[in-house]
Amino acid sequence: MSLENLSKRIEGLKSNLFETIEAIEILKVIDTKIDFIRKNHFDSFIVSLQSVMINSAILSLCKIFEENKDSNNIRKLHNSLWCNFRLFPNQEQTKSFYQQEKYTFFQLDSLSERFTAKDLLAFVSSTLESFYNKFTTDIKALKAMRDTKIAHSDLKKQAFDKTTWERIDILVRFLREYVDILNSHLFDICESSDDDTEPCTLLYSDASKAKRCFERMLNQLVEK
Repeated sequence: MSLENLSKRIEGLKSNLFETIEAIEILKVIDTKIDFIRKNHFDSFIVSLQSVMINSAILSLCKIFEENKDSNNIRKLHNSLWCNFRLFPNQEQTKSFYQQEKYTFFQLDSLSERFTAKDLLAFVSSTLESFYNKFTTDIKALKAMRDTKIAHSDLKKQAFDKTTWERIDILVRFLREYVDILNSHLFDICESSDDDTEPCTLLYSDASKAKRCFERMLNQLVEK
């Protein structure tokens, strides 16, 4: 496998992450403007939009976290990165180049001051597994909602795991950090500048364009 193919796989994950962020940001606008929406009887349209955005967020996250062996899920992607670590330049990197303030999950304390691409991938692998163990219930909940409510019309009543939008925000935060730390330091792709205190600022900004447009539309209606 080539570096180009590995980079394309990360781009595939980014595409699903983009759709997730886009949908969630639109949902947040709806939440902040709900009183105005109800007062002006825009409910019929907004409820339909809300439903579509919820489905989009869940479907996109499931594509990233599902265990299907034929999908470009995060575990399969990372296994490909790890198995092909020799393709990456093995020059030593220094922790001082990383702005650790932008990372919540990927704390680099366990790495030596100077480390190689192999060291970084081993560290990220360990962090990924710890994250999966902590958020297994939430990932299962997303899959259950997709399988029973979105992808299929399941008539069988069954109990399944639950999650919350707050927990989903954490999943998105983790993915932003994952993409940022790997692309920035393995593929030399700028996901956030040295001055940014948030990971993947470019992706987040692009994915928030629809939200900003929707917000302007509602604000103009409010002002009329």
